[in-house]
Amino acid sequence: MRKFLPLYLLIYLTLPLIVKASGDPFVEEVKVVHGETVNLSFRVSSVFNKELMEAIDSSIATSFTYLVKVHRQRAFFPDKKLKVIKYNHTVKYDSLKKEYVVTMGRSDVGLGSDIIVRTADVEEMKRLMVTTEGLEFTPDEPFKSGSKYSVLVKAEIDVLHLPLSFILDYMLFFIKLGDVETDWYRYEFTY
Repeated sequence: MRKFLPLYLLIYLTLPLIVKASGDPFVEEVKVVHGETVNLSFRVSSVFNKELMEAIDSSIATSFTYLVKVHRQRAFFPDKKLKVIKYNHTVKYDSLKKEYVVTMGRSDVGLGSDIIVRTADVEEMKRLMVTTEGLEFTPDEPFKSGSKYSVLVKAEIDVLHLPLSFILDYMLFFIKLGDVETDWYRYEFTY
């Protein structure tokens, strides 16, 4: 384990800088269908590069965390938050079986509801990691006729989950490592 520590440290320190320099990821192809429930689909682009794929192919788990918020817009007051959903897509390469294991789960649904997909196809793995299709949810309070609403979408990419990363985070607390995120994508509508 000790002989791999310098390698882990090197990857942990350099990969996030390379990923950030290669182009910022962004949310695109957002489709929102709203009624009593909201159905949301979108894709995140400019995420995968050579260094990230090398890390994934080295069996280092990588997580994409998606945040979705629904707000009712108000003129003289701050917007009212109606729903917040946080969910993860995590990929880990199984080098023995030569396949990617993609786990997708939502925080508001509960434990045991994760979807696990195994694939040997790298393009299928990438599609699963960056695409959200048919995310359906109900706001905490019903939509009011004539009111303006906004749906906000953001992705956070946690590039590395190394076995010793918590030690490095503790020792290098002044450096923010491994975090790449998109800007908030905002979709507005009147109900």
